Amino acid sequence: MQTYTQDELRWAVDEVERQGAGPEAVLHFLAAWDYAKGEFFPADKDTLDLQIRFVNELVRGQLPNGRAYRETPVVFANGNKGAPWQEVPRLMDRLCESNLLWTIPDAFVLEFLSIHPFEDGNGRTASIIMNRRTLGSHGAIGVVAHQKMACYPFRNVPEPTNWVDTYVPPRPAGWETQSAS
Repeated sequence: MQTYTQDELRWAVDEVERQGAGPEAVLHFLAAWDYAKGEFFPADKDTLDLQIRFVNELVRGQLPNGRAYRETPVVFANGNKGAPWQEVPRLMDRLCESNLLWTIPDAFVLEFLSIHPFEDGNGRTASIIMNRRTLGSHGAIGVVAHQKMACYPFRNVPEPTNWVDTYVPPRPAGWETQSAS
């Protein structure tokens, strides 16, 4: 049986309430946190991409199978739009390739939230990623979440890949056909 600190429980309840999910989502959030603490911290982009999808599926109470990203448009409460759903796989590939999670974690989370790759649970997933990334270096769980996750107003940035473009060199023309052969 897993035990949790008061900070972890408070963090889970706060995140679920802030995201407007029901009380059952607290258990899903904690299951995703358990998974992240034990399994999540990949260094290569393909594994990182898959791990993020696993965390999101657990946050939403689903068995992790690494399904694809959302296939619907998303509009935030403030009227801003997430990345076009057709672009989500490419944007997530570039984000995971960018090394931002390891170099500028705040920027990684901001980019993740502006892409908004999933239909639900993006904020909770981002909170878990950020807290897992900083586990052991920032003290209590949830401290990072509440300071950094106030970034939802950041969605006013028109281009969701500003940071990624800075940290990922452009791919050569025809790279997709080269990698397929």
